[in-house]
Amino acid sequence: MNMITAIEDAMLAALKDQLPRTITRIDVFPDDPEAFDFPEADTAACFLRYDRSTYAGSDSEPRRAYAPTRALTYEVVVLVRSLRGADGGRIGAHDALEAVRLAFQGRSFAGGTAMVPAGDELQQQKGSVWRWAMRFTCRMPAVARSVADDGDRPNMFTRAEAS
Repeated sequence: MNMITAIEDAMLAALKDQLPRTITRIDVFPDDPEAFDFPEADTAACFLRYDRSTYAGSDSEPRRAYAPTRALTYEVVVLVRSLRGADGGRIGAHDALEAVRLAFQGRSFAGGTAMVPAGDELQQQKGSVWRWAMRFTCRMPAVARSVADDGDRPNMFTRAEAS
């Protein structure tokens, strides 16, 4: 399993374990988010997805080419039907956002550093649905694959380009 998926799976398990039961749907982001219907029976939902990586390291440090620091960013989309809580056992956006933050902040998943909250924002309010996005980052080395140059594999330049 690759590191992106390993971290995502561990984060999903933490959400399912830590979030209040008033968040009735917790899953990875659907393949076709536009087709997702947020049924009235769902009081709140959280969807997790890998967002991006950035790599750090100076070209002046040769070892950085083989193991730069990789910062991975994950996003949690929180859908709720109330901003501050409502009758009928619904959770409000503020409580849902804090529950997600507390499920991740300071926890390490699948060998990465502890998760750091990177930000949250209201993305949309449509009818009775509030959509928030929260981002979290962790770091780990991105170690290059060790490949011996056996002469059969092409180098960066072919002989024609090198001359």
